[in-house]
Amino acid sequence: RENTPSLSNGLAVLPFENLSADPENAYFAEGIHQEILTRLSKVGDLKVISRTSAESYKGPHENLRQIGKQLGVEYVVEGSVQRNGDAVRINAELIKVADDSHLWADSFDRKVTDILSVESEIAKTIADQLQAKLTSREKQVIAARPTDNPEAYEAYLRGLAFAGRTGNTSENVLAAINYFKQAV
Repeated sequence: RENTPSLSNGLAVLPFENLSADPENAYFAEGIHQEILTRLSKVGDLKVISRTSAESYKGPHENLRQIGKQLGVEYVVEGSVQRNGDAVRINAELIKVADDSHLWADSFDRKVTDILSVESEIAKTIADQLQAKLTSREKQVIAARPTDNPEAYEAYLRGLAFAGRTGNTSENVLAAINYFKQAV
């Protein structure tokens, strides 16, 4: 059982890097990160570190062993998102911080309209890799699609980006509210 993952020390989902040519697409990478983190946090068998704690590791960061030690986790998920028009590439990897080894890594090339299924697939795969026991309700939550409308989902991701900004100003709050209204 030495190679069997242990969930006792938890999991951190680090902010996904925006590799898009347009820096305005950063909201999209932030939204993908937050959705994967949220889906994983719904799994009772996983101890997932909060978005706020993981957020401080946005952008270039030190080695994962140090991050794991600072956050008190044994596993880290990191990744990147590259969007070009309607095409999206998501790279995600699950790393055991003790020896900096990859337990899983994959790339997903999809259209924006198929992005919700990728978030579910990534979360389910990570839970499986960590041998988390999923209840039928947790399986439903991970697989749930909040909408089939890509424009509504895009507005939702923009709203999340504005709502999650540090130093939240009234302008950011109003922008978030407007995007959430568009999503509805």
